[in-house]
Amino acid sequence: MASIESKAKQIEKDQSQIPNLKRQYTETYSLEAEKLKKLKSTLADLRREKDEALDELRRGRFCNGCSRTASELRRSGVNDVENHFRQNGGTHPASPQQIAQKEAEYDQKIKNAEDAAKAFEFSENEFTRKRTDLDKQLANLNDEIARLRQEITELSQRYKTAVIVEGKNIQANYIEPLMRIQAEKNFIEDRLNIISVKLNDLQSEETKAMADAKDKVARQVDREKAEAEEKARTAQKQLYDLGQAYTNESRLLNDKIAVIVSQLRDIESKLRLTNLPAKESDELKNRQASLQAEQSRLQQELDTRTAQYQAAKTKAEQTIKEQNDKVWELTINLSKRQQELTDELKNAFQLKRKILQDAQAARTDALKQTGDLLLTKKSASRNKFLEWASIVDKERVRLINACSLAGCSCYGSDTHGTVVANYSKAEGCVGEMEAAHHSGDPVYGCEEEGTVYKQYYTSLLNGLSDSDRAALQKKTTNTRYDLILKKVN
Repeated sequence: MASIESKAKQIEKDQSQIPNLKRQYTETYSLEAEKLKKLKSTLADLRREKDEALDELRRGRFCNGCSRTASELRRSGVNDVENHFRQNGGTHPASPQQIAQKEAEYDQKIKNAEDAAKAFEFSENEFTRKRTDLDKQLANLNDEIARLRQEITELSQRYKTAVIVEGKNIQANYIEPLMRIQAEKNFIEDRLNIISVKLNDLQSEETKAMADAKDKVARQVDREKAEAEEKARTAQKQLYDLGQAYTNESRLLNDKIAVIVSQLRDIESKLRLTNLPAKESDELKNRQASLQAEQSRLQQELDTRTAQYQAAKTKAEQTIKEQNDKVWELTINLSKRQQELTDELKNAFQLKRKILQDAQAARTDALKQTGDLLLTKKSASRNKFLEWASIVDKERVRLINACSLAGCSCYGSDTHGTVVANYSKAEGCVGEMEAAHHSGDPVYGCEEEGTVYKQYYTSLLNGLSDSDRAALQKKTTNTRYDLILKKVN
């Protein structure tokens, strides 16, 4: 704009010079004619002077002192010619040589004057050169004015484009936050719809959860009973196996002890013989001691094994009793366990219902606050944009004035109306996102603004859980169906 105004002032300055240059151009003709007249007058004067001088030379009007005629003295400023003659020795007629010399002098002067007059009249002179120079100046000024007008037109076009682009950038700075708030508002509505779906589904979920819980407890009890019964059977088998093993082992040990007892009886019978040799008696005693030691060891082993068997038997019998008791308790306490779990579920669902209801109330309040904020921001943003638009309008006036001053056509006289119309259209797209949110259809004429809105809205949707997405999809599907039905009706 400053450049346009500067160029317009330059055009005004250039145009102000044109009349003066044209005046000077016209004046050159009168000055040229005046000078030519003067040159011709000078030529006539020289011819007259020649005749006068030659006449004075012939009549003796020729100074003895300075060799000038009376007319020459008067032209040189001598007022009293006669007094000059007296003071300088008087006068005398000129000789033929002096007359011829003076005539030749004047002829040369006359020739020079004639040549000068002809050269001035028929050849280039200072006035024709000045007219040529003035023509160039006028042509340069007109060329510069035409160039400046073209530049102003181009600058005005660039100015209009720049203002509209700047308007869209400023508009985007105001519309983008509004789109963000609109996206947040619509997202809050989505969250309310999600809560509504979840509340509607909560009762059926609770009923199903109760049935599932009872079934789960029954199946858990069945598993625990089966596990206890399996442990009892395992303990019963262990008890049987223990008895079999103990019977076999104790029989084997008793058999060994019985053999040793029989052998010891035989040794005692032999030792009671009186005629038994000493060596044989010693051998029998050693054999007796060895068998007694083996008998004692086997008896100890039998006692240890018997004690181990009794302990294991007691433990197995106790396990059998405990598992059988557990099966009985599981059977009689099934209803109690189912009731305890369903009571917990009822409390959990009641808490979940309260959480959803509290969230619903909070989001309803947030929806109102966001709606109020959107209206406030819309008004504030529009006022701020119109403040900038008022500057554009002032610049538009400056542009029109500059173009009028420059005498050229310009773009941009409609910039104020264009930027305000663009903003109004973009602002209208904010409200269109409300309807588009429910229908899911793109809004014609709001492609750019819709892209900004979609970025914010998609970012918010990406934070939803899978369950929230499913609930929203369910609500959205119903809403779209209602809209379609409404259109059909």
